[in-house]
Amino acid sequence: MRNLDFLPHSPTLMNAGTDLGLLAGCFVLPVEDSLHSTFTTLGQAAEIQRAGGDTGYAFSHLRPAGDRVATTGGTASGPVSFLRLYDTAAGVVSLGGRRRGACMAVLDTSHPDLYDFKTTKADSPSELTHFNLSVGVTDAFMRAVERRATYCVINPRTGKTVARLPAAKLFRHHLRSSACMRRSRACVFRHDQSGRPVAWARSNRGDQPVRGGSAAALRVVQPRLDQPRTDDHRWTRGLGPAQ
Repeated sequence: MRNLDFLPHSPTLMNAGTDLGLLAGCFVLPVEDSLHSTFTTLGQAAEIQRAGGDTGYAFSHLRPAGDRVATTGGTASGPVSFLRLYDTAAGVVSLGGRRRGACMAVLDTSHPDLYDFKTTKADSPSELTHFNLSVGVTDAFMRAVERRATYCVINPRTGKTVARLPAAKLFRHHLRSSACMRRSRACVFRHDQSGRPVAWARSNRGDQPVRGGSAAALRVVQPRLDQPRTDDHRWTRGLGPAQ
């Protein structure tokens, strides 16, 4: 570290030896389809962001906008409304935190609100300034893209198919949306074998998987000029999940 051959990421540098004690930087927090879960996660995110950590969420379990809420007889506001809530909270916390909060949101291709989710930042660049938006895909969806087949749009509350849409059309639309959002990263997250979206810590090669309820610490390794580079990434590695 003294020779700058090795450096941990900024939360480690800022918080080591302090009362905050937060050394990891990337946290994936679960968001379930209940008001209690969404606001519990929001509180946890605020504490992480206050100490300089970044947060990621999968909003795919939330019922779509306009869906029925049996307990009140009303209708659900949908994932995008909670994105705005989380983004506002990140902005408030960053005013008194260690650094500006950064968040990642993932929504599955099967979610009925995916189009609204993907176009929110492109339509309103001033919205969701703390968020990068990404799409969660399965192997079945990518096969449908290759075969120009359709895929199922599923209500996560009921598990029932509500529509079938062309997979290749959605995939092309996602690429166009990503190109429009040049100031923020928009990417694809592949699901693991259990069906959960797997986020990857910030390495160009995606070396560190981070699942819900876990965290990752990153390090930067400075390449020596007298040694040939073995690959073309930015020498960023995940140190491993920290439960």
